[in-house]
Amino acid sequence: MRILFLGGLFPESQYPEIVRNSSGPVQNAANNLQWSILKGLIHYTDSIDVITIPFLGSYPFEYKKPFYRGIGFKLMNKINGISAGFLTLPFINLLSRYHSTRKELRKWIRHTDEEVCILIYSVHTPFLKSAIKIKKNNKNVKLCLFVPDLPEYMSENKHIIYLFFKKIDVWIINRAIKKVDYFVVLTDTMLNKLNISNKPFVRIEGIYNFDEALPLPEKEKKKTILYTGNIDKRYGILNLVKAFKMINSENFQLWIRGEGNTKSVIIEEAKKDHRIKYLEKMSRSELLKLQRNATVLVNPALPIEEYTTYSFPSKIMEYIASGTPCILFRLKGIPDEYFDYCFVPLKEDIESLSEIIVNVCNKGNDELEEFGKKASEFILKHKNPVIQAEKIYKMLIE
Repeated sequence: MRILFLGGLFPESQYPEIVRNSSGPVQNAANNLQWSILKGLIHYTDSIDVITIPFLGSYPFEYKKPFYRGIGFKLMNKINGISAGFLTLPFINLLSRYHSTRKELRKWIRHTDEEVCILIYSVHTPFLKSAIKIKKNNKNVKLCLFVPDLPEYMSENKHIIYLFFKKIDVWIINRAIKKVDYFVVLTDTMLNKLNISNKPFVRIEGIYNFDEALPLPEKEKKKTILYTGNIDKRYGILNLVKAFKMINSENFQLWIRGEGNTKSVIIEEAKKDHRIKYLEKMSRSELLKLQRNATVLVNPALPIEEYTTYSFPSKIMEYIASGTPCILFRLKGIPDEYFDYCFVPLKEDIESLSEIIVNVCNKGNDELEEFGKKASEFILKHKNPVIQAEKIYKMLIE
């Protein structure tokens, strides 16, 4: 079987340009996960090709150019890839992405007469519709959909026009999903929501790729609480700020690195409280070093938000792998096994979050180091690309 990976990853040669031209958040978590999938699959088969239409924001507010120019590229010196060009103009970008995807799929399918599985990353209408068109005209094509997020929970935009088009999009997606043969989901709770429990599936809540050597930890002298990731309000970042402000000690500091709709609020809070620091954009290496050097990492999302039932926060795997103790609430989308390697507040409120931050930070260095080491080993051993991709590959060939 030949596998065609259809997604939105960034070719390595294009990454600096994409970052330079992006005004809003760059989808690094999605990019890293897609690369990890491919790095795992290559251990089981060389019969892989890639078509990518990178996940970029719209011109001119989120991406500075009205057109993304495509290129051909190679991944890991083994996989042939095509990064297709498309218009980034609002509304038109979806139509352009669809036409580019369909064009590249048609060109690719003409050059293979093998049995094919198109592995589609994300519930993205242009990808789904294009792949279904190809399947309809080619009996030897199967479709596998990797579902990192449910479309109805991917934005906080409440504008009436956006909500109208989102309802149409979800309706189209629900019809398209019926034609998919296999599924990879991040949480078991997604199955009922997607109505796919009768289809072959595997659960892979994420993949941690550790090709990049982790820097040695040099812990900060002060008790350092760190949050990295999206800082939209729904992810609980303002709850973390409130919880931190309940701590009356100069020996504690809160560092925040991320982009989102609370950025201006956090910068104002940092002006009021010198212990709070908002950090500007940095490289992944710098981010990993920051995580290793902190005292504790916090995911402050509360389980009151509906999206937490159907999602696995990508930062959790990265947090635990860092070897720095992690604090999080018991979210339904996170498998129970993870909570053996994290600290969980007693109650689902800001006061309990503040209390556990203090309790964990006041533990001895040796105890925290041992706890973090066991947590890191759990991720590196059981959630690496080779182990996780094997589940996908076995499902496709059985």
